This record gives sequence, C-alpha cells and structure tokens, in this order.
Amino acid sequence: MNTSTALLIKETALEHFALKGFESTCLMEIAKDIGLPMSTFETYYDNKEEIFLSVFEFFAKFYTNSLGDLILATKDFALEERVCAITLGVTNNACNNRMASLFWKRIIFFPPEAIKIDLLERLEELIQNILQALKSIFIDAFEKQEMKNDNHSLLAASLYNIINGLTVRLYMNGSDFYETEARFLCKAFCNEIKT
Repeated sequence: MNTSTALLIKETALEHFALKGFESTCLMEIAKDIGLPMSTFETYYDNKEEIFLSVFEFFAKFYTNSLGDLILATKDFALEERVCAITLGVTNNACNNRMASLFWKRIIFFPPEAIKIDLLERLEELIQNILQALKSIFIDAFEKQEMKNDNHSLLAASLYNIINGLTVRLYMNGSDFYETEARFLCKAFCNEIKT
C-alpha cells in the first residue's frame, strides 16, 4: 500500500465529507478527483464508512499529537503563559484548516447514522485523551506550587471548553482582536484558579 496515495485519498475524502457530508459523498467522485481507477481505490478502502472513520482517526491523531507537542514545548512556562500558548496554538491549528474544522462540525452536529454509535464512541475516547493531556498542565502547576486548586480534572474540562469556545469564535469572526481576547480570557481563568 502506497502511503502517499493513502494520504491523498484521506485528504480528498476529507474535502468531500466536509463539503458534502457523509450521505452525499460518493467514493467514485473521490477516486476520480485523485485520478485512481475505482479498482485501485478499493484496495485501500472497502466502503464509505471505512474511509470516513479513517479520516476521523487521522485527524484525531493529528489533534492529539499537536496538543501533546504544545504541552511538551511549554513545560517550563509559567501557568498563565502556558495556558495562553496552548490555547492559542490549538485554536490556530484548528482554524488554519477550514476543511478539518468543517469535518469536525459535521461529526459533532450531524454524525452519519450508519456509523453514529462507533463514531460517538471514538469521539468520546478522543475527548478523554484530550482531557487527560490538559490535566497534565494543572498537575504540573500544582506540583510547582503555582496554584492551590487541586481539582485537575475540572480545570482540564474548563480549559477544554474555553478552547472550544475560542475556536468557534475564531472560526466565525476571524482573527481581528482574537489574540487579545484569548489572552484576556486565559489570564482571567488562571487568576481565578491561582487563588
């Protein structure tokens, strides 16, 4: 299996699923856009459900790896600076790929009925992995005595919600004043949890 062809299929499928949704996407159109005969395409994926879940897993892995890289790169930052850097990094990554953002929106608001249960289970697992990664930020800050609040799970969930809200804000309203607003929100959040 050619990995560059597999990646091209995922990227093209992402665009189709993001723009048309699961039900309106046709595998023959994806194969045609790539220039692959359908017989070759079928050596990579047996059906639409399989490729959709593959695209989901690809971007879930990208998201968690990007988050992990941000957490590692900011390990020596003070809490407020770290929360801001991670928040800005995650939201910018999410909004810099509009197709991926649109794909995630479709998953959340319009999960395909044919794979809804499987997809929602995978989404819940992804969210748990994200929360666990975010929790490490607050465990580190608590150990460094930067904060007294030791409810790391609640803090991780709160930051996750802040990141989601800021991602929507950035996606819907563009980047004007975004960084100033995001930094203000991160500062207010960190000031509250330091006490």
